[in-house]
Amino acid sequence: NEYLLLYNCFQPVGETMNKRRQSRKEVSHLVVEASDGNVLYSGIVSNLSYSGLVLDNVPPEINHRGEILSLTMYSKGKSYRLRALTRWVCGNDQRMTIGLRIFSVPRDWFKFVDGF
Repeated sequence: NEYLLLYNCFQPVGETMNKRRQSRKEVSHLVVEASDGNVLYSGIVSNLSYSGLVLDNVPPEINHRGEILSLTMYSKGKSYRLRALTRWVCGNDQRMTIGLRIFSVPRDWFKFVDGF
């Protein structure tokens, strides 16, 4: 795959960022655990929708575009387990921001998103 570096963000050549079908909802203080199957990382969700989310404050080791991640979010005493594909990555050697396309959600995910 070919990638462009644009403002410290990688995206697949020929794709545009922010091509969203559903509007994103801004959230705060929502921590997520992300695993690539080998290592567990944590990050903070800055916005989400039914089919995507943005993770901030992620360690640079998770910088694998096109990688499938297992995510677990905890909110109001419930856990939400998701699977998502890394679509774009921004950042530096200290911390990254990644955009994810969600492809597997729990049954009550839409109700959870609508609560924001």
